[in-house]
Amino acid sequence: SAGLFWKEGFLHLKKYYELNGNSRVPYGHTTDDGFKLSDWSERQRLNNVLLDKDQVDKLNELGFVWGDLREYDWNEKISALKKFLKENGHTNVPDLYVTEDGIKLGRWVTHMRYTKDSLDQEKIDLLNSLSFDWDPSKTIWNNRYLELKKFFENNGHTNIHARHKTEDGFNLGQWAGRQRITKGLLDKKQRDKL
Repeated sequence: SAGLFWKEGFLHLKKYYELNGNSRVPYGHTTDDGFKLSDWSERQRLNNVLLDKDQVDKLNELGFVWGDLREYDWNEKISALKKFLKENGHTNVPDLYVTEDGIKLGRWVTHMRYTKDSLDQEKIDLLNSLSFDWDPSKTIWNNRYLELKKFFENNGHTNIHARHKTEDGFNLGQWAGRQRITKGLLDKKQRDKL
C-alpha cells in the first residue's frame, strides 16, 4: 500500500540522514537494497500537498528541502564561499577543503571552474562579484611574473641566484629557472612577457 511504501521510504531517508547529516539525497541515489531513494524524495517534493501533517513534520525534522534541490545546493555553496572569502580574503579554495558543516567547497569551486561554459550568466556574475578566480594557476603565474619584473627593475637583469627568495619567502630564483627549462610549455602570452 501507499502508506507502507511511504514508511519504507522515510526509514531509508532517516538512515541516509543519520549517515550523511542531511536529507539532500543526490540524484540517482539508490540504497544498498535497491530502493530508489532519490526518486522517492523527489515524489515527496512534487506531491507535498498529498502528504498528511505527520508526514510533513517527520520530513521537516530531517531538514527536508521542499524546493529545487539544485538551487538550495547552489545557495548553500555560495554562502560557504562568501564565508571563506571573508575569512581568507580570496576565493582560491584548496581542492580538498571541507567546511565545518561538511560542505566539500574545494571540489565545488573546482567544478565551477570546469563548468563555467554551462553556467547561466547570473551565476557567473555572482561569482565574479566575489572576485572568483576562474584560472588560479594563471593568476599565480602572473603574480610570480610581477615579482620577476620587480627584480629586473631593481637589478637590471633576471640572472637570479637559484636560492633567491622574495619578501614573502617564495623561491623566485627556482621559479625563474623552471620557466627557462619549461618555456616550451608556456603559452604565447607568457613567453612574450618573459
